[in-house]
Amino acid sequence: MKKILTLLAVLISLVGMASAATTVELDETDFGCTEAQFDVTVTEYTTYVEWMVEIDPSIAPISSATGVQLAISDQTAPVFILGVMPGEGGIDDSQPAYKEYSGGWGPATNALPAGMSVTGNNADLTKATTFTIMIDKTVFECESFRWAMNVVIDDDNDPGPDNAQCKYPIGWGWSSPACDYVPMEISCDQGEIPEFPTVALPIAAIIGLAFVFQRRKD
Repeated sequence: MKKILTLLAVLISLVGMASAATTVELDETDFGCTEAQFDVTVTEYTTYVEWMVEIDPSIAPISSATGVQLAISDQTAPVFILGVMPGEGGIDDSQPAYKEYSGGWGPATNALPAGMSVTGNNADLTKATTFTIMIDKTVFECESFRWAMNVVIDDDNDPGPDNAQCKYPIGWGWSSPACDYVPMEISCDQGEIPEFPTVALPIAAIIGLAFVFQRRKD
């Protein structure tokens, strides 16, 4: 039985390696913010990269001014912003939005390009406390990229300690050059990280055999 438990532990470990590799874990201090409490986890999966922002709902009643904007750049200039953009003109604030950079930031739109998604734990995303932004690796054409983020938390636009605009990297701004964004290397070699069935089936077979042999021994 001890051998079976050991093999199960190996299976769980391999499945974890196969499914995802967390690359960055941040909180409000990394954004230079003391007015809010939140966590940001950036995870590279086999085919996409995910940014999850979890805001502590106890800090304030979330208002229509709350949102998260993820900015992506290449090696030379910003490329696009994706997220929830409260206060942006010409769009539905409660829905995901996107805008491109071409010598300056263009108008926002609620029509997201293929391979991108923004979800939250509330139908009205400006009142959500959890945001999940996912971008398919094909969007990056299997090359490294740079990113930055703005987290906006507001309690009905009233002054108070719960109002915050938190930027990562600290000091980053909408007009910042590409060198001020955080570089991220990604792997688009699908053979490098095995999928779940590829790992699970042979290990499950080994566990089954070990169980049979253990029963015979007993």
